[in-house]
Amino acid sequence: MVDFLHKLYNIQLFINISYAFRILFNNKYIGDLPQKDTMKEQITQLRKKIDRIDRTLIDCLDKRIEIARIIGDIKKKNNLPIFNKAREKKILSKVELALNKKIVIPIFKEILRQSRKAQGEKCKLE
Repeated sequence: MVDFLHKLYNIQLFINISYAFRILFNNKYIGDLPQKDTMKEQITQLRKKIDRIDRTLIDCLDKRIEIARIIGDIKKKNNLPIFNKAREKKILSKVELALNKKIVIPIFKEILRQSRKAQGEKCKLE
């Protein structure tokens, strides 16, 4: 029971991180930059915003992999395959909505590949 509650807590934590991630990309942190005197100051301010985004990405990816491992354990205990084509297709269809999908889709494909790897499947490099 404790293990189940721990898994449930991790899933809730991931949902909270996902929510924060959505807020981040709904311009809460991106917003308009205050006007700066120099290009160097503008670049510094933009890089600070990128640093915050990077931190959020890292946190979200860490939680995603942790949850993927939990899912992998469940799949192993129930003799289920690691790869779920329908699930990955559903995820990638959501990624198709990204503004920069030519960049985001390959990144998400790699995230999915690494998630399968975390679940226990040996993935060959492409």
